[in-house]
Amino acid sequence: MLRSNNRWLFIVLLYTISGCANMDLQQQKPIATTAPKISLPSIQLPAEAYINPASSTIFGEGEGWVGRLDIIMPLKRDESINYFLENYPKIGWQLISVVKSRTSTLIFTNTVKTIQIDIQDSNNFSDNTKVTITASPKPVLPSNSSNG
Repeated sequence: MLRSNNRWLFIVLLYTISGCANMDLQQQKPIATTAPKISLPSIQLPAEAYINPASSTIFGEGEGWVGRLDIIMPLKRDESINYFLENYPKIGWQLISVVKSRTSTLIFTNTVKTIQIDIQDSNNFSDNTKVTITASPKPVLPSNSSNG
Protein backbone atom coordinates (compact mmCIF):
# COMPACT_ATOMS: atom_id res chain seq x y z
CA MET A 1 0.00 0.00 0.00
CA LEU A 2 2.82 2.40 0.91
CA ARG A 3 4.52 1.66 -2.38
CA SER A 4 1.32 2.47 -4.29
CA ASN A 5 0.99 5.83 -2.48
CA ASN A 6 4.59 6.73 -3.35
CA ARG A 7 3.90 5.96 -7.00
CA TRP A 8 0.86 8.28 -7.00
CA LEU A 9 2.83 10.98 -5.21
CA PHE A 10 5.58 10.69 -7.82
CA ILE A 11 3.05 10.94 -10.67
CA VAL A 12 1.41 14.02 -9.12
CA LEU A 13 4.79 15.71 -8.62
CA LEU A 14 5.86 14.87 -12.16
CA TYR A 15 2.59 16.24 -13.56
CA THR A 16 2.95 19.45 -11.50
CA ILE A 17 6.55 20.01 -12.57
CA SER A 18 5.76 19.37 -16.23
CA GLY A 19 2.85 21.79 -16.00
CA CYS A 20 5.20 24.53 -14.72
CA ALA A 21 7.62 23.80 -17.53
CA ASN A 22 4.88 24.33 -20.10
CA MET A 23 3.81 27.76 -18.80
CA ASP A 24 3.36 30.44 -21.43
CA LEU A 25 6.60 32.42 -21.27
CA GLN A 26 4.97 35.34 -23.11
CA GLN A 27 3.02 36.19 -19.94
CA GLN A 28 6.14 36.62 -17.82
CA LYS A 29 7.71 40.06 -17.54
CA PRO A 30 11.10 40.35 -19.21
CA ILE A 31 14.15 40.81 -17.01
CA ALA A 32 16.12 43.95 -17.79
CA THR A 33 19.50 43.05 -19.26
CA THR A 34 20.92 46.57 -19.22
CA ALA A 35 21.07 49.20 -16.52
CA PRO A 36 18.63 52.08 -16.82
CA LYS A 37 20.03 55.27 -18.31
CA ILE A 38 21.23 57.56 -15.53
CA SER A 39 21.91 61.18 -16.47
CA LEU A 40 24.14 62.93 -13.95
CA PRO A 41 25.89 65.79 -15.76
CA SER A 42 28.22 66.61 -12.86
CA ILE A 43 29.64 63.05 -12.76
CA GLN A 44 32.09 61.83 -15.37
CA LEU A 45 33.17 58.17 -15.60
CA PRO A 46 35.19 56.09 -18.07
CA ALA A 47 33.07 54.55 -20.82
CA GLU A 48 33.48 51.02 -19.42
CA ALA A 49 32.45 51.97 -15.88
CA TYR A 50 29.25 50.34 -14.63
CA ILE A 51 26.82 51.99 -12.20
CA ASN A 52 25.02 49.31 -10.22
CA PRO A 53 21.40 50.54 -10.04
CA ALA A 54 20.40 47.88 -7.49
CA SER A 55 22.74 49.25 -4.83
CA SER A 56 22.70 52.93 -5.84
CA THR A 57 20.29 55.47 -4.39
CA ILE A 58 19.58 58.67 -6.32
CA PHE A 59 17.22 61.47 -5.33
CA GLY A 60 16.49 64.22 -7.83
CA GLU A 61 17.88 64.57 -11.32
CA GLY A 62 20.27 66.61 -13.41
CA GLU A 63 22.55 68.91 -11.41
CA GLY A 64 20.25 68.69 -8.38
CA TRP A 65 20.71 64.98 -7.69
CA VAL A 66 21.96 63.71 -4.33
CA GLY A 67 22.52 60.18 -3.07
CA ARG A 68 24.95 57.32 -3.53
CA LEU A 69 26.32 55.63 -6.64
CA ASP A 70 27.95 52.20 -6.50
CA ILE A 71 30.28 51.87 -9.45
CA ILE A 72 32.66 49.26 -10.85
CA MET A 73 35.57 51.01 -12.57
CA PRO A 74 37.61 49.11 -15.19
CA LEU A 75 40.84 50.47 -13.67
CA LYS A 76 43.16 49.52 -10.83
CA ARG A 77 42.75 51.42 -7.55
CA ASP A 78 45.63 53.87 -8.13
CA GLU A 79 44.52 54.46 -11.74
CA SER A 80 41.00 55.20 -10.50
CA ILE A 81 42.32 57.69 -7.95
CA ASN A 82 44.35 59.40 -10.67
CA TYR A 83 41.32 59.43 -12.99
CA PHE A 84 39.29 61.48 -10.50
CA LEU A 85 42.22 63.73 -9.52
CA GLU A 86 42.96 64.57 -13.16
CA ASN A 87 39.43 64.83 -14.59
CA TYR A 88 37.17 66.27 -11.89
CA PRO A 89 38.86 69.68 -11.60
CA LYS A 90 38.36 70.01 -15.40
CA ILE A 91 34.57 69.70 -14.98
CA GLY A 92 34.21 72.18 -12.14
CA TRP A 93 35.05 70.19 -9.01
CA GLN A 94 37.47 71.60 -6.43
CA LEU A 95 39.55 69.05 -4.52
CA ILE A 96 39.15 69.42 -0.74
CA SER A 97 40.85 66.30 0.66
CA VAL A 98 42.66 63.10 -0.31
CA VAL A 99 43.28 60.15 2.02
CA LYS A 100 45.08 57.21 0.45
CA SER A 101 44.70 53.92 2.31
CA ARG A 102 43.13 50.51 1.79
CA THR A 103 39.92 52.40 1.03
CA SER A 104 41.00 55.76 -0.36
CA THR A 105 38.74 58.78 -0.01
CA LEU A 106 38.59 61.87 -2.20
CA ILE A 107 36.37 64.83 -1.35
CA PHE A 108 35.40 67.37 -3.99
CA THR A 109 33.03 70.33 -3.94
CA ASN A 110 31.42 72.55 -6.55
CA THR A 111 28.94 75.41 -6.35
CA VAL A 112 25.96 73.26 -5.34
CA LYS A 113 27.19 70.05 -3.71
CA THR A 114 29.99 68.07 -2.11
CA ILE A 115 30.93 64.55 -3.14
CA GLN A 116 32.87 61.90 -1.29
CA ILE A 117 34.50 59.27 -3.50
CA ASP A 118 35.54 56.03 -1.77
CA ILE A 119 37.82 53.79 -3.84
CA GLN A 120 38.82 50.20 -3.08
CA ASP A 121 39.98 47.13 -5.00
CA SER A 122 37.11 44.85 -5.98
CA ASN A 123 39.18 41.72 -5.34
CA ASN A 124 42.67 40.35 -5.86
CA PHE A 125 41.86 38.63 -9.16
CA SER A 126 40.59 41.60 -11.13
CA ASP A 127 41.81 44.99 -12.31
CA ASN A 128 38.40 46.44 -11.45
CA THR A 129 37.90 48.90 -8.63
CA LYS A 130 34.81 49.44 -6.49
CA VAL A 131 33.93 53.13 -6.25
CA THR A 132 31.20 54.70 -4.16
CA ILE A 133 30.28 58.32 -4.83
CA THR A 134 28.13 59.97 -2.18
CA ALA A 135 26.71 63.38 -3.09
CA SER A 136 25.11 65.82 -0.68
CA PRO A 137 23.94 69.40 -1.16
CA LYS A 138 26.09 72.22 0.13
CA PRO A 139 24.51 73.87 3.15
CA VAL A 140 23.30 77.40 2.70
CA LEU A 141 25.02 79.41 5.39
CA PRO A 142 23.44 82.59 6.75
CA SER A 143 25.14 85.77 5.66
CA ASN A 144 27.17 87.73 8.22
CA SER A 145 25.74 91.09 7.29
CA SER A 146 24.53 93.16 10.20
CA ASN A 147 21.46 95.38 10.21
CA GLY A 148 22.95 98.49 11.67
